[in-house]
Amino acid sequence: MTTEIIEKSFDVSTPAELVVKNIRGKTTVRPGTADVIQVKATMHMDDGDPDLTELSITKDADGRVKVFVHMPETYFGIRHRKPLRIDFDIQAPVQTNITAKVVSGSLDISGFDGRMDLNTVSGPMLVKDLSGDLDLDTVSGRIEGRHLSGPAHISVVSGRIDVQECDFPTLSAKTVSGKAKVQTRLGEGPYRITTVSGSSWLVVPQGSNCQVEASAVSGRFYTDLDVTRSKSTKRSWSVQLGDGGVPIRMKAVSGKMHLLSSFEAHGQEPGTIEMSSTKRNEILNNLSEGNISVEEAIQAFES
Repeated sequence: MTTEIIEKSFDVSTPAELVVKNIRGKTTVRPGTADVIQVKATMHMDDGDPDLTELSITKDADGRVKVFVHMPETYFGIRHRKPLRIDFDIQAPVQTNITAKVVSGSLDISGFDGRMDLNTVSGPMLVKDLSGDLDLDTVSGRIEGRHLSGPAHISVVSGRIDVQECDFPTLSAKTVSGKAKVQTRLGEGPYRITTVSGSSWLVVPQGSNCQVEASAVSGRFYTDLDVTRSKSTKRSWSVQLGDGGVPIRMKAVSGKMHLLSSFEAHGQEPGTIEMSSTKRNEILNNLSEGNISVEEAIQAFES
């Protein structure tokens, strides 16, 4: 196997700005030296056509480091030929805003505090220990994440979403064909999970307070959490957990929707509940102990 390696280094300010576009190959980004972005490009000369490959590694006038692989415009539309496979190993300061797009290959990023706009067409996206605004999209692949925090938009056309041990104050997650598995603490919300063909799991801490609106053309809604109130029809469920408040919206055309305390839990479909026995006893105990007035107890029962 014949390879050529190109290495470049750029001094940057904080927060740094990194833009990566790769057609074929692995793209890995990790924290490195403060105020420096280092790029190593490994070009696989016997895997693809050098004539269809243009590589540029530059820093523009605004301080953005750009790592781009292009195909010459005159070669677009030629079949059975492809550009070289190029693997990028990039190190950047912890505080870096990253925009990355990979057409065919993997994208592996971890350990950063900044805005993330990440996209793959065909290939896995692996993200870990990221904090900031998160926009994660793939067409045909999977998104796997651990320890992510910040407002998040996650979208998959054909593949799956699997993000765990996260802290999303707001979330929008969508799949067209595939599964969506999300584990997060709840913030202000809203939280929206939509699947067209496939099931979804939203795992939140036991004792969470939220108001859930779920609907499906062909599917069911399940939960193992403390339901205080619920109403349901054949295709929709309105469920209050705990004291309610944080809005959660789950939608499916065809598939099951789960709101659970863990991925191992087995929920059940809630029926019509005016008020849970736990909540009713809590109100009565507070009344008998003099913690609330009769008027406050009546208001609590009616709310």
